[in-house]
Amino acid sequence: KEKAEKNLSEQYYQEGVALFKKDKWEEATMAFRKTLKLDPQHENARRALTYIQEKLEKKRAEEADEYYDQGLDAYTMGDIKKAVQLWEKALQLYPEHTKAKRALERIRASEK
Repeated sequence: KEKAEKNLSEQYYQEGVALFKKDKWEEATMAFRKTLKLDPQHENARRALTYIQEKLEKKRAEEADEYYDQGLDAYTMGDIKKAVQLWEKALQLYPEHTKAKRALERIRASEK
């Protein structure tokens, strides 16, 4: 049974590598998690998972920056409602986006 699990975990790992090479981050993540479930000591799967998580986090932060910038444009044009929607979207993607948080706080404070 242990050998079968080892083979299956390696199969999941190889699947994860193939998906990773195709930039299919979410699917690769699932394959690496399956690998680690069967073989918690699989260091390559653990490293790959950490790398993907960091990449995804960076991507979310960059997308949030884009929404923040679009929100600034909308705000500058006087479309406060659209600015708020874009800044909220930035925070949905990346809750730590401090500029979007501050912008929303200022808008909400000015509404009171």
